[in-house]
Amino acid sequence: MGNLGQTFSRDKMPEATSFSPLPVGDYVCAIKSTAVKPTKAGDGQYIKLEMEVAQGDYTGRKVFTQITFQHPNEMTVEIGLKNLNKLCECAGLQNISDSDQLVGSICAVNLVISKDQNGGDRNEVKYYMLPTEAKPSPTKAGQKAQAQPNMMAAPTPPAQPAMGFAPQPTSAPTAPLSSAPIQYQQPVAQQPVAPQMQYQPQQAQVQPNGLAQPEQYQQPVQPQAAPPAMQYQTQPPVQPTQPATAPMVSNVIDDEIPF
Repeated sequence: MGNLGQTFSRDKMPEATSFSPLPVGDYVCAIKSTAVKPTKAGDGQYIKLEMEVAQGDYTGRKVFTQITFQHPNEMTVEIGLKNLNKLCECAGLQNISDSDQLVGSICAVNLVISKDQNGGDRNEVKYYMLPTEAKPSPTKAGQKAQAQPNMMAAPTPPAQPAMGFAPQPTSAPTAPLSSAPIQYQQPVAQQPVAPQMQYQPQQAQVQPNGLAQPEQYQQPVQPQAAPPAMQYQTQPPVQPTQPATAPMVSNVIDDEIPF
C-alpha cells in the first residue's frame, strides 16, 4: 500500500486524452509547433505540423500533419506548395523562409479518417482553408445520437417454424353451390339404319316332264344412287352482233384512169 500524501478529486482532474480519431468534418485549429524533416528515402523534405483544435466540443485535441515541399514527384510538390500557400494566407504572410513563422496562426482543416501503417484509424488533413470558410465542427452529442441504435427500427420478423416448413396460407372460403335446377340436354336423334338387302328365293317352276326346275337366286339389286340435282347455270347475255360490213370495192380500174 502506498500513501499519496493528499486526496485527489475527479472533479478537479483533467479528462484523459482520447487517441481515437476525430469525427469527419471541419475544425478550426491553432498551429502549435513546426519542424522541417527529411523524407525516409532522403530525397525530399517536409514540414511537420502540430495543431490543436481551438473551437467546439473537441477543443484541445491534437492534429498532426505534414506538408511536403521537396520531392522527386512533381505532383507531390505541387500539392504541398498549394497547402503551404493556404497556411501563409491564414497567417497573413506574403513570404516565408522559416516554418516557425506559422506558429500561433489560426487556420481551418477538413479532417477525414484513413488507415495507418498498422491498419488502425487515424486522422488525415484533406485540405486547408480560412476559419471563415469552415463549416460548424461536429459535436459530441451528435456523435452519441448516431451511435445509439434506432429504437423505431422495423420489428424483427417472426421466427420460422422448425424443420423449415413455411406456414401455409389460410385457404379462402369457397363460394356456395348454385341452387339453380339442373338442365338436361335434349337427346340427339339417331339416324335410321339402312335396311339390309335380303335374298328372296323364287318358287320352283314345273317343267312339262314333271321335273321341277331347281331354285334360282337372283343377283341382288344394288340400290341406285339418286341422280344429282340439275343445276341451272346462268348464261351470259348474248351481245348483239354487228352486221358484217362488206369491204368497199372500188369500181375504178387502174387501166381506165384517164391521163
